[in-house]
Amino acid sequence: MKNKKLTILGITMCSILLLTAGCGKVAKLKNGKEVVGKIKGYTITTEDLYNELKKQGGSQVFLTMVDNYIANKEVKTDKSAEDYAASQIEAYKTQYEQQGQSFSDALVSAGYKNEAAFKDELILNYKKKKASCQKY
Repeated sequence: MKNKKLTILGITMCSILLLTAGCGKVAKLKNGKEVVGKIKGYTITTEDLYNELKKQGGSQVFLTMVDNYIANKEVKTDKSAEDYAASQIEAYKTQYEQQGQSFSDALVSAGYKNEAAFKDELILNYKKKKASCQKY
């Protein structure tokens, strides 16, 4: 079990290294046979990595990308979207303060870089809801 965790950690670290080492260049694959990493004789190709990523939530990521595109295309960010996000943030801040917790810490724990990133997510969710109500 420990070796499996180390292998997964190694693959993750290799992936991060490969993704960040491009100095702004976009990778262009000629085929899926390029080697992403090797661990004790085990070779992982770009095709292997891509197929595994598809299995582990690829369809959900695809649908999220489509939803985000439609929401941003169909609904402009207006004052009502900004007001909605601001009111939600204030409600969350109040809730966390009443519980004696830090709102900033909660944002970080939830995976947000900062309050602005959380606000962007709230606006996007508002736009998704508005787009679905307009069309359907």
